[in-house]
Amino acid sequence: MCHIIGHYSGVSDPTREWCGGPSWKTIATDVLRVQHVIVVGHYECGGIKAALEEETHGLIDHWLASARRIRRLHKVFFDQLRDSKSKWDRQCELNVIDQVIAVSQTTIVRGAWTDCRELSVHGWIYALDDGRLHNLQVTVGSSAEAEDLHQRAEQKNPSKLLQAAR
Repeated sequence: MCHIIGHYSGVSDPTREWCGGPSWKTIATDVLRVQHVIVVGHYECGGIKAALEEETHGLIDHWLASARRIRRLHKVFFDQLRDSKSKWDRQCELNVIDQVIAVSQTTIVRGAWTDCRELSVHGWIYALDDGRLHNLQVTVGSSAEAEDLHQRAEQKNPSKLLQAAR
């Protein structure tokens, strides 16, 4: 039995990558019965940095849309951060959390939970400067937990959500 599958959390849309018919993710959850999906982002992400900028970037702008939505939703929070590095780091963390929510909303994951299969979606972030993985403490293992995380992430000030990760 396969227990873990990783999902890279860049600025791409995980729902687009997680949807579809006979994808490897469907095989992983339905055939191999993985029990853990790990969404992993990283600090100093160039895509996140581009999303923080106001300028357009051409063809990649559609990939930046979800990260820009997070920035707009939490504008007051970001405006209170003292430096651009802090903004960049918090945006990277919130992007991972957003993608955990998105993956947990897919029919693949919801179907596993409906079928009472053990499946958890975790959010981690990798620090390029020291090579460490940090657990953001946003694991969801049921529809109810996913909804709770979604509600907490939609709050105007995500500081409590991010404090759990520290």
